[in-house]
Amino acid sequence: MQQPHRRRTGLFVLLPALALLAPAAARAADKDAELHGFGKAKFGISEEQAKALYPKLEELPLPTPKAGEAPMPFSLSNYTLDNQSFGPLKNCKVKLQFFQHELMSVHYACAGGSKKIIGYLKKRFGEPEFTSQRRALTWVPSSYTVTAMEVAGTFNILDTQRSRHMSEVIWRLAMQKLNAATPKPMAAPSGEDITPAVTPEAPK
Repeated sequence: MQQPHRRRTGLFVLLPALALLAPAAARAADKDAELHGFGKAKFGISEEQAKALYPKLEELPLPTPKAGEAPMPFSLSNYTLDNQSFGPLKNCKVKLQFFQHELMSVHYACAGGSKKIIGYLKKRFGEPEFTSQRRALTWVPSSYTVTAMEVAGTFNILDTQRSRHMSEVIWRLAMQKLNAATPKPMAAPSGEDITPAVTPEAPK
């Protein structure tokens, strides 16, 4: 006759523990949201969608093409927002970058000094997978990539697939410009040898 009472007692003991776990789970979900965009602005959304979520976003002007220079054959835009946070890092200036009208990366410049910022990133993501000679750190834990400049203490959260696509597009354009600027070899008419004649030096 005592067993139902024991089961109810066990349930009442578990309820406070579950209540304590709920905020921790919510905090973990919040941290995950930081890695897939910026707050409610997830990777892949457009500029208009982001501005609807964050009306205080300010667009940064892009350099205008020089005279005779063709405009970029793709869309690239940047928007900033002040006084944001990333985990315990506060007073961050955030820059959202859109490529082809899709949110691709989020850049953070936070207060607190590079030692504190890089220390937090290493605590959260572990030791970086790559470190360049210029002390650029890179983590690729999932569908996102984290990069940081160790000296400056700034860092980026990037959508891995979209950032790779942008790099490929820019690389192809650079190769096209290089090929266009490279002089083409002259074709010899009728198989004629057009190699310049070299006059031998007179013996000394």
